[in-house]
Amino acid sequence: MVGIRGNRAYLSFHNETVKTWPLSVLDAVIVMGRIQLTTDFLGYCSEHGILIILASSTGRYKGEVSNYPKNLDVLKKQVAQFCKSGFERSLSESVLKAKFTNCQRVLEQQARRKTLNASKCEHLNEVIKSLNKAKNQILSMTTPQQHFLLEAKVAKQYFSGLIIAVTAQWQFSGRNRLPPKDPINALLSLGYNLLFNNLLCLVRKHGLHPDIGFLHCGDYQPSLILDLMEPFRPLVVDATVLKLINKQQLRPTDFVYQGEQCLLSQDALKIFITAIEEKCVATFHCKQSKQLKDYRKAMSDQVLSLKTYLTQQSEFLAFKVL
Repeated sequence: MVGIRGNRAYLSFHNETVKTWPLSVLDAVIVMGRIQLTTDFLGYCSEHGILIILASSTGRYKGEVSNYPKNLDVLKKQVAQFCKSGFERSLSESVLKAKFTNCQRVLEQQARRKTLNASKCEHLNEVIKSLNKAKNQILSMTTPQQHFLLEAKVAKQYFSGLIIAVTAQWQFSGRNRLPPKDPINALLSLGYNLLFNNLLCLVRKHGLHPDIGFLHCGDYQPSLILDLMEPFRPLVVDATVLKLINKQQLRPTDFVYQGEQCLLSQDALKIFITAIEEKCVATFHCKQSKQLKDYRKAMSDQVLSLKTYLTQQSEFLAFKVL
């Protein structure tokens, strides 16, 4: 339960206070799972224009309680800026450079594994070089279509590196989905869905519209969420999948098949969701901002960076490891 005592908000569990915050620091609230908000707390948020996002325990966006006029200014700026010709180019460049850098980092970590033989390490290093080359190619491209095609080409090269990093017992031959046909793809699809949920809530928290994107325009899913996910896919999801299977915390026997679809068992599902959540809240020293933060804070900061870029024309910083 979340409520108010004096000038502080409190979080309680079984009538014991777990944490408190000064009311003055609240700018938005994301409610994940079965959490009760007291009438006093709801009233305070409504009176002060504090957005409340409602989500499932896995972060799936359900809706929101908002002071709509407060967020309308941000939405107007987003629509106006994205209608300008060529506006999306710098955003696409920043996101793709960050994604390619983060993909490199994941493959570099795998290349240092002592269990890989020389030929596999050599292949991984070739993929890493191709990712570095792709970052330079971005500068010569001028249209969203060119950026999108480059991203698809690099993704194929990147997954060829992941194939090398996964042992043969997993029978992973590349990315497939709708439905995922093997355990690795089942993990990747679920992980990307959890990441999607997190970013959708954060985008709504900052008053942006999830359907107005710059790289995945025309996709059947909210394009802005797909855009902002890109830098975090390798670091949050791919790295977690590799860690779980390399440490044998998950095994091929933890999966079941329904027709062509591969699914996680209930036990495997709990292990994986817990691992993703632990990854999201694990702290690290961010060289980009020179601060101690976690990946969920990094996601929020990236969305905030886009918001200030749209409203104040400041530099947009897509998250990358340096």
